[in-house]
Amino acid sequence: MKKAMKKVTGKVSAKAKSAKVKSKPAKTAKKAARSDSEGHRERLRRRILDMGGESLQEYELIEALLIYSVPRRDMKPLAKRLERLFGSVWGALRADPLELRNVEGLGESSIALMKLVAEISRRGALSDLSGRDDCFSDWETVRRYVRSVYKGAKKESFRVLYLDGRNRLLADEVVSRGTVDRATVYIREVLERVVYHRALSVILVHNHPSGDPSPSAEDVEVTHNIRDALSILDVDLHDHLIVGGRGDVVRFTELGLLPE
Repeated sequence: MKKAMKKVTGKVSAKAKSAKVKSKPAKTAKKAARSDSEGHRERLRRRILDMGGESLQEYELIEALLIYSVPRRDMKPLAKRLERLFGSVWGALRADPLELRNVEGLGESSIALMKLVAEISRRGALSDLSGRDDCFSDWETVRRYVRSVYKGAKKESFRVLYLDGRNRLLADEVVSRGTVDRATVYIREVLERVVYHRALSVILVHNHPSGDPSPSAEDVEVTHNIRDALSILDVDLHDHLIVGGRGDVVRFTELGLLPE
């Protein structure tokens, strides 16, 4: 009986040793992969510090951002997938959270970080313009601004630019998301924000992500309703701009839908 037990124990011991030997290469490979990933992250950080973010490709910008929300994982494949899905780093940052949640491998922490960076960028652009005497001194400046705001946007939204008496930008606020119609654009809210910002004029802006920036009948009706409401407060509606999916911008004044 004792001899039999020794044989069984010997066999088990041999198998255990064999399993340990086999597991060593797997552990070594995993450790090497982790070390390579950490080395890649460090090299990416050094490039940013030594050469600036402009030295990075689009997907590398996304990757550099994601490594701060996902530790010890290769983020390059996910970064490339996001660039492919949304067209650019800005398109990915401005994507709707619901769309981002459908991307496999992208967690809530990463989505929150992306939306935070997008908002910081938006407020930075706004800060650069706010208070400048030459802020919206010509329509080409306004066109450039609204193009940058809507670049990469996949969904329609309606925003109001609130200006002071010298056409300096006081605020840029989204008042509606989705198709522009009487049900989604709340004129009362626009008026309340005009009073809050002490604005003397406004510019309306929305986008047509599908491509064609031509105004619809609903666009025209909503614009005229807002203009009439603003006139009660003696606030001017300078124009209504529509940004197409390819960056084309049309102005209601140029189309004769509002007076110059």
